[in-house]
Parts: sequence; structure tokens; C-alpha cells
Amino acid sequence: MSRRGQPFLSSAKIATVMALRIVTGEDGKTHTGRLQEIALTSELAVGGNGFNDKAVKVRLGGSFYFVFREHLGWSVGKTHPVHRSTDQ
Repeated sequence: MSRRGQPFLSSAKIATVMALRIVTGEDGKTHTGRLQEIALTSELAVGGNGFNDKAVKVRLGGSFYFVFREHLGWSVGKTHPVHRSTDQ
């Protein structure tokens, strides 16, 4: 605790990116949901192609998202060797 009774904020920050959540409708079809900020943690897994060559599909927990490759620091058209997953 700080002198003023407020907890100290950690200087360690978890990197985050903006992502479009993939939602399954009542008819079983998928569509994009709301834009959310997600954490880049070891639980993040690449699960497939995005809606174009600039995006990838990722899984975090039980949810799927589209994330732009440039937000992950990846070049368009290249795959990243870490966190590859065959789950869809």
C-alpha cells in the first residue's frame, strides 16, 4: 500500500491488442461481434485464417477473435511459428 492508502500499480504491463470477437448466432452461422481488447498471453492460440490476408483467427479461453497481423507484429502473408493450433 502507498502512503495514501492506495495500492501500488504494477509497473509490469501485459501487452494487449484490439480484436473482433467471433460470435455464433442462433442459426449456427458465425459473424463478428464487438471490438474488444484482449491480452497477449501464453493462452492465446492461432487457430486459422482471418477474414482477409491481413487478419488471423485466434482463440483465447473459450472465445475466438479476429486480430490484425500487424497488431501481433507479423508481416502479411507470413505465419508465426509460436502458438500454432489446429483447433477451430
